[in-house]
Amino acid sequence: MLASIPKSEDRLVVYEPSHYGLFLDSLSAVTREPYLAYAEQSKNLTGGFSWLHRGEVIMICGVTKVWQGVGEGYLLLGEEAKNHPFTLYRYADKTLQDARKKYHRVSAAISVDLPKAARFVESLGMEREFENPMKKYGPDGSDFYLYVLKGTL
Repeated sequence: MLASIPKSEDRLVVYEPSHYGLFLDSLSAVTREPYLAYAEQSKNLTGGFSWLHRGEVIMICGVTKVWQGVGEGYLLLGEEAKNHPFTLYRYADKTLQDARKKYHRVSAAISVDLPKAARFVESLGMEREFENPMKKYGPDGSDFYLYVLKGTL
């Protein structure tokens, strides 16, 4: 499917597990390292899309169903996505607005080591649910904060 998309176009397409490998290919070795821990989990992501920019997957974003009425948001950003903040915001906001219609609760786990990510999800209408982080939540044992989309509680 990606081969048929002109390299000059930006496009959203429904996420497929093969996109994760293409996303990893777009990253530098240093940036790629943290994402390798999620490779197996990427096969189970649902409810999302991939942002194609000049023929590369530069963002994967979505809300996957945890159980009836509850979704968990995810956002994987490549280096190039950060060069397009307005488009990035628009695509992420669209994802959450669509999820708001489908779920009565949408949450996302954000690493305590990523304050920019926390500010970004807050700008999208999410708020930290608990002051204290979830200890050893990450695949590497790192701590994460739990955020929830306002209006879905």
